[in-house]
Amino acid sequence: MGRIVRVEVGRLDYALVGEFKFFKGAARATVLVRLVDDAGAEGWGQAVPVETWTYETVETVETTLRNYLAPAILGADSADLADVHARMERAIRPSFSVGQPLCKAAIDLACYDLWGKRAGKSVATLLGGVKRSEITLSWTVNATTLAKRVRFISWMLISWPAVRPSASSRARSRLAWQPAAGWRGRCLPRTPSAFCRPRQPGRASRHGRRESG
Repeated sequence: MGRIVRVEVGRLDYALVGEFKFFKGAARATVLVRLVDDAGAEGWGQAVPVETWTYETVETVETTLRNYLAPAILGADSADLADVHARMERAIRPSFSVGQPLCKAAIDLACYDLWGKRAGKSVATLLGGVKRSEITLSWTVNATTLAKRVRFISWMLISWPAVRPSASSRARSRLAWQPAAGWRGRCLPRTPSAFCRPRQPGRASRHGRRESG
């Protein structure tokens, strides 16, 4: 049973592709958390606060993680999620809401990642096993002009050949994920997020660029 002995918090901003009404700048701010246990294993989590959508900001998430949640979970077992949650609830009370859910989610994700690595199992297995082999995804195209919309859809079709454009009932262009023949998504093991990639002829990175191999 490994106990959490170190909690590291860092800021990571990455460039946006396209436009979205909730993001006012050219970058998307995130906060990363790394948990390290007494055996040297580590687990990663991430919080992506959007102040125009929720009351949490990247600054409140970062300071709460550093000053309140990190000290609270030191010594906890990442596999004992009930204890980890109780520690976070005592540090930041729910009160009139659930108490900074995006901030706490970063710890939650990192615990699952650390637990899975220690157990040698995927997070899906820890949660009861994989129930399906494929999922359908969609990507809303939010552009201020028709020219920008066409340019973005063209970029998507080149970067992700399995994507097929469709239109919603509200006449807003959307990209419906329709796997091409022979395409099978594969989720990366032991990660808290469902980052999937095609097996061949190459794989698509999380930034949408095609990679060989």
